Parts: sequence; structure tokens; C-alpha cells
Amino acid sequence: MKIYLNILLLTSFLCGCAAFGTKTLYKTSEKTTSRNFGFTELSIDSLHGVIPKKYSNTKNVFNETIMASFKEKGFDSLRFSNHFFSFSNPDTTKIRELCSIQNIDGIILSQLRFGSYQSGTGAIGYVVSSLTALDTEVAMKLYDKSGKLLISTSHDTNMGNSYFWFPSQDTMVEDGTEGAVRRLIAELTSLSK
Repeated sequence: MKIYLNILLLTSFLCGCAAFGTKTLYKTSEKTTSRNFGFTELSIDSLHGVIPKKYSNTKNVFNETIMASFKEKGFDSLRFSNHFFSFSNPDTTKIRELCSIQNIDGIILSQLRFGSYQSGTGAIGYVVSSLTALDTEVAMKLYDKSGKLLISTSHDTNMGNSYFWFPSQDTMVEDGTEGAVRRLIAELTSLSK
């Protein structure tokens, strides 16, 4: 009986980690049934906007992951738009124009921050951290075609993911993106009921 209880507690702990790393930062109270969205160029907010050479595949991994995550949830019409908006202060007039030109119901703006993988302290921690991937925090904002913010979510792999071994940087970007998308779609679904 004690073994089953320990397994249950361990499973609950590992599965529950995502709840700590995933957040809804804002959600409108207005109902929507929109399902036709686009997403823009990923904004990188770390290292002065420069992606280190060993992480140069970040934007490709993000684009593939967001497309796959939305498709898995039944949003087949998500498409990439090669436009860049300020994540913190986007031009809502340009959002309206882009949605009109591309005939979409809304646009998703995303930002990725690199953090540091928590691997210990001292000399051993320094060596391990120099060899491992950086944690990521992916934040997403969904704007409707009128330029109004509908939903803002984020997922931090430092707080929301547990790894048996040191993950690759691609895994960190995938996990951060999937976590933010899952929350965004959950909130969007709740607005359509």
C-alpha cells in the first residue's frame, strides 16, 4: 500500500508541475467563436535580442511547434505571417490591417525569453550550466481582428517542466511553446461556450 501511495504522490507531483509554470495573464470576458488565426515572427527577449549561435534553430523549432500544437487541437488554418510587432506595445492599427489583408480573425504575438537551467551551485554547477540548455519562458498574446487583446498566456519551463536528464535547447523551446499554446487554446475554448 505504501508503494502505491508513493507512486501516486510522485505522479501527482510530476504531472502537477505544469500548473506552476503555465499562467493566464489576461483574458477578456467577451465571447468569441473565432478559429482562423495567424502568428507573427517570434520576439526574442534576452541577450539583447541576439540568439546565441548554438541556439540558432530556435525560431524554426518555435514555428514548427506552434503549428503542430494548434493542428493537434483542431486549428488547421493557423498560418505564419512574416511581420514583426513589438510584443509589449504592438501597433493595433497594423494588427487590424494585417488581419484584413490576410482574412484572419486574429493574430498571435509571441515572445521567448531564455533563462538559466537550474543545475546546482559552485564549480560543478557552473560546469554543468555551461553544457546544458537554457530554460525558456514563452509568452503569447492573442489579438482579434479589431486589435483588441483577447488572451495573454505564458509558460516557463523552469517552473513547469521536470526532466530526468538535461534536455536539449530544442526540447526547452518546444516545451515552452506547447505549454503556452495549451493554455491559450484552453482559454479560447472557454470564451466560445
